[in-house]
Amino acid sequence: AFSNPGDWQIAKADEQKIANYIENIFKPALRQLLKIHADRGEIAILVTQPANPIAVRFENGLVLTSSPATGEWALALTAINVAMNDVCREEADHCVFIHLANELHLDQTDFYDLVHYTPKGARRIGLFLAGHLGFIRRAR
Repeated sequence: AFSNPGDWQIAKADEQKIANYIENIFKPALRQLLKIHADRGEIAILVTQPANPIAVRFENGLVLTSSPATGEWALALTAINVAMNDVCREEADHCVFIHLANELHLDQTDFYDLVHYTPKGARRIGLFLAGHLGFIRRAR
């Protein structure tokens, strides 16, 4: 499924299609979800999704993939992660953003496939998130 490590390609997709989805479907749905939490006096926690580094990597502002088949998915995931940050900033009083995809460097042994974690990967993510969620205990 994945190419040799030297076979990286710039991800390609219909970027306008992805942008339309983000602006017309994803962001409005996310804003609605945040409003529900805000109306309940809750804080939403948004966490970005990392991709398996054997399949996707980021270099000089480019999204690179080891297989052309994952280009659209990789670009969409990147756009979703950016959109979560943007919307969370708009609603900062009711939202906490954790950029797991950028802050925790996972390796291929942390994944079963593109996005599903091995027990080792899940443990690393759990420990990482636990370190970021101390504010919950303080708020109670």
